[in-house]
Amino acid sequence: MKRIGLFGGTFDPIHNGHIRMAVEVAENLQLDEVRLIPVNQPGHRSRPIASAAQRLEMISSAIKVPLVLDDIEIQRGGTSFTVDTLNYLRAEYPGCSLLMILGDDAFWSLKTWHKAEDIFKLTNIVVVSRDCDGKERQESPHVSLGGVLSTHLTDLIDSIGRVYFLKTPLLHISSTEIRRKVRLNKSISGLVPTAVEKIILGNNLYTS
Repeated sequence: MKRIGLFGGTFDPIHNGHIRMAVEVAENLQLDEVRLIPVNQPGHRSRPIASAAQRLEMISSAIKVPLVLDDIEIQRGGTSFTVDTLNYLRAEYPGCSLLMILGDDAFWSLKTWHKAEDIFKLTNIVVVSRDCDGKERQESPHVSLGGVLSTHLTDLIDSIGRVYFLKTPLLHISSTEIRRKVRLNKSISGLVPTAVEKIILGNNLYTS
């Protein structure tokens, strides 16, 4: 059974923290691929600063197998809702195991997502964190949304609605900080791939 990781976000811009997290999950969970899915218009925040075309260009320049770019939400247009994307992918890949990758902050806000209760009917969730103790797991949002905690990777293969906490080192990099540095004319070398830095500087992105 093919195992596909799903990693969404604005990627405004994509940075080395995004890439490292996706690679860690792919390696630890032995995924066939991780699809990076840039949102078109987020439901809980303002529109991305870089255009859809610019964000797609940055992502494409930054990744290699097993990471792949999926522009489904940009092609669909309008406000991007995770549940719509999951419904599409579940129909498109009926025989595959889908695992949605979330960081701590995104996971704790899960209850506020559009049709959050339906998410656990469509995918498993992998929460990537530096610290995953038992108390945090017990009190996590999946309990009231129908998700089931799993402590074994094998639980994620033939099931849906499982939550697995993956403890892994993460790079403390944020797109907000990168945009701030560009605006202040400070270096972003080492925070983003070289190809992404060239696109940002070549297009005068985030300068105002």
